[in-house]
Amino acid sequence: NSFCTLLAMALRVVFEFGSDTTKVAVVHCPHAPARPLHERKLLLTEEAEVLLGHNVNASPDRVIDAPTCERLYATTKRLCALVDRAVARFREFETADASLRRNPKPRPMPPLEIRGLCTAVYREAANGPDVMRQLRRIVGSDEVRVVTQAEEGRTGYLTGLAAAHLGSSSSRKEKGKKNDHRDVVVWDSGGSSFQITRGPLRPGADGAAELPCVHGNWGSSKAVHAMLTAVRGMGAKEARGKSPNPVSMQDCARLATVIQGRLAADRILTSHDEWLPKAADAGRWVAIGGPSCAFRMAAIAVHGIAEVDRTTARHQALVITEEALSTALASVVCGKSDAELATLGFVQPEMVASKIVLVLTVMRVVGRRDFEYFLTTGSTLGMVAYGPLWAKPGRTASKL
Repeated sequence: NSFCTLLAMALRVVFEFGSDTTKVAVVHCPHAPARPLHERKLLLTEEAEVLLGHNVNASPDRVIDAPTCERLYATTKRLCALVDRAVARFREFETADASLRRNPKPRPMPPLEIRGLCTAVYREAANGPDVMRQLRRIVGSDEVRVVTQAEEGRTGYLTGLAAAHLGSSSSRKEKGKKNDHRDVVVWDSGGSSFQITRGPLRPGADGAAELPCVHGNWGSSKAVHAMLTAVRGMGAKEARGKSPNPVSMQDCARLATVIQGRLAADRILTSHDEWLPKAADAGRWVAIGGPSCAFRMAAIAVHGIAEVDRTTARHQALVITEEALSTALASVVCGKSDAELATLGFVQPEMVASKIVLVLTVMRVVGRRDFEYFLTTGSTLGMVAYGPLWAKPGRTASKL
């Protein structure tokens, strides 16, 4: 049995509407033979920046303003066009493949199944439900909804397992090999929140069961906003669209104190089950995210853009230690302008220092010394495999 097994004959399209980026993935889910998700060839993965979290944090009414909404809708329409082209290419290939077979049998085209999850900023924005309803109309599916942080943890965990190629092997030679997913912790940090989730999930699990998960209402956009307001003393309106760069190590230390204080006030990372401190000392920590995520910025600071691109192109991990990241923050990031950071390969340079400070602060609070970063298109891999997202009406997903 392979973990994240997909049994339905369908083309699955998943949209993840995040606080800073909007992502989409298209996966063909054939019947037999069932294969691990990480061995499947995706038909499309794409993401685009739309900084909703920045917008909400700078709004006294906690709303996504009209210009930002329009950018979001235009971006979603563009991603939908990419989906249409990917599906059309797939169907053309299937038709051509059938005509080339000696005894072609009629094979019905798989149906298109569309799902969408809206993350933290949609929970927090006053007009989040209205924006979500418009997104449903654009993607052509009522199956677009706001996700809970617990579900974010589960889809992130499944994504981490798939990205790290964990779980049972489909190879006969390795069939009896012990699984190495038992002590894995998956860390997902977005624009407005982060989740740290631990298994184990047995191979073949769809993520329906409860998993130990820490939910933090802190993300990259909030960290940048705090750098500008709490550290630099700007008002919310003044901070809108501003960059804190160049920053000093003193600025970073003050931001770390602010973040740690807020986490402590919300009793995040300090009042959870005893699994978290135990997990900090053992097992693997797998961090996931796309080209602009906090973990990739940390990887660029430590390893350089060339090594990051080489390693992620091979779908391999980049190991980042707390000591190396702290050194890189001081020597590579601090004191540089947006333009200088951009030349080093950093995406969203105005957010780089704050993202790295957030990562370092969480590591220090939980006592974790290192993690492995894998490049993913958000949690879309996990969404494809997350059973409850695809359960038919009146039916429930299998429990672990």
